[in-house]
Amino acid sequence: FSAKSLRQAGINQAALHPSMTLFYLSAISGHDIDSSTQYYFDPTDVGRGLPTINALHGKVDLKTPVAVPTLEALGAGDLNSALKLMDQVFQCNIPSFDVGGDLYIVKKTFLASLLMHFPDLERDCGRLNRVSQSLFDNATKAGITSSSSPTLPVRQVLEMWSAKIKAQFKKDSELNIMKVLDPPGQQTYATVAAMAEDVNSLTNAVESLTKTVGDLSAKFNEMVDKCVQQEASISVLSAKEFALREEVRHLRVLDVARSQQLMSTPEGGRSNKRSRSGDPSATALFQSDSTDIPPLLLLPLPLLLPPMQQRLLLRLPLWQHPLALLL
Repeated sequence: FSAKSLRQAGINQAALHPSMTLFYLSAISGHDIDSSTQYYFDPTDVGRGLPTINALHGKVDLKTPVAVPTLEALGAGDLNSALKLMDQVFQCNIPSFDVGGDLYIVKKTFLASLLMHFPDLERDCGRLNRVSQSLFDNATKAGITSSSSPTLPVRQVLEMWSAKIKAQFKKDSELNIMKVLDPPGQQTYATVAAMAEDVNSLTNAVESLTKTVGDLSAKFNEMVDKCVQQEASISVLSAKEFALREEVRHLRVLDVARSQQLMSTPEGGRSNKRSRSGDPSATALFQSDSTDIPPLLLLPLPLLLPPMQQRLLLRLPLWQHPLALLL
């Protein structure tokens, strides 16, 4: 690559404009036009290159006044904070760049341009690019703030300032375009510009609505997943409850059968009466020798049962205890 290759695309694009001339192109490219007229041009007049700039920006009339970004678009509340940032970014000891100097407006315009393009630069080149990172670091050092939102982070302040400067720049550019149009053209342009603004507003509203619908859809799907999980948990609990109820019912049937069997025997009846009357001799139930199993060995048997069955056995009166059938 060379200096020529860097300028080739811009010169070719500008040359396609129907109102472009060799004089306008040479004012940007810096080439001689092989004419004695060249000696009468002022090489320090940068204004001669504005028609080519307008051509590159798609302006129909190359004489359209050029709008520049300004810090005044931030308003009086944020202007002082922006000027602090300017002193932090451009640390210059040349008197012409000081307040009241001829080039002081250049510093303000440069900073306004940096701020206006800050989000676009980060989007196209990433946050770690040297220009936007340097601007962010200097803004942090300067401690910039927004008068409308004093607690806003530095990056969001820069983005808000960029939006304000860009909006004013767009408005000034549209006004400058209308200045070179005849009255019918101005009216037509104003109508088209208003329609474009409405379309832009509708587009932003649709994008916002689409994002909202997407967020709500994601939340709805999350709620559906939770409902499915809860239904599965309820099914598991219902199955466990049914099994538990069946187990309790079975234990009750066994208890009634064993109690009836105990009551049908003479020893069982007498023991039942003694137990109900509170006779201390009811403990004789555990001293019967009608079985070959020692009574003391039968006492730990309830510990071998599941916890639920143990609790049910502990609630039974002594004369209804299932172990009484084995003693």
